[in-house]
Amino acid sequence: MTQSLLRHERTCSYCGRVIRGTNASILEINYSLHTKKHELQGDSANLLQRISRITGKTSVKPIMYVVGYALAGFLADNLYKIAMPWVYFGFPPVIAIITVFFKFRAGRHMLTYVQTLRLCADWLISMVIGGLVGAFVNLVVGTAPFYTNLYVLLFWGLYFSLIVDMFVFQSVLAKAANRAEASVGKRPHFGKTSH
Repeated sequence: MTQSLLRHERTCSYCGRVIRGTNASILEINYSLHTKKHELQGDSANLLQRISRITGKTSVKPIMYVVGYALAGFLADNLYKIAMPWVYFGFPPVIAIITVFFKFRAGRHMLTYVQTLRLCADWLISMVIGGLVGAFVNLVVGTAPFYTNLYVLLFWGLYFSLIVDMFVFQSVLAKAANRAEASVGKRPHFGKTSH
């Protein structure tokens, strides 16, 4: 009996697990069900990756800039109500813990996690840039009568350099995320097929 069971087994090409069946037809059914599970997991991960790539393109960034520009006044007036200091101190450790969890316990979803984190950070930075531009416009309009004063021009230059720094930060973040995606993408996970 055990010899007949040993003849009807097949190794999964996705995860390396041995699939068994009592006869050849049962083995094929079990193997098909097992591989279908991997395909469904891969399709959901690929769907999230496609959404991330589509919405992470440059065409969405101007929308986020406009949203940030429009919400700049509201956020400046209400930021102290919606973001207490504990949020600023608590947010980085939470992201670090989630990243460690994905790295060691849910490695097959790490690429999707990195892409989602990149997308959220890119959108937030785009909104911050839009808000800074809105505040810069208000600054220039408010201090325009004093443009002959050297300190006003210096202040404008410093504020404008802050906006440029945010663009540079966004570019550096995109390059770091590309490196992270490339390093995560080299690891085999269930969503990728070998053929």
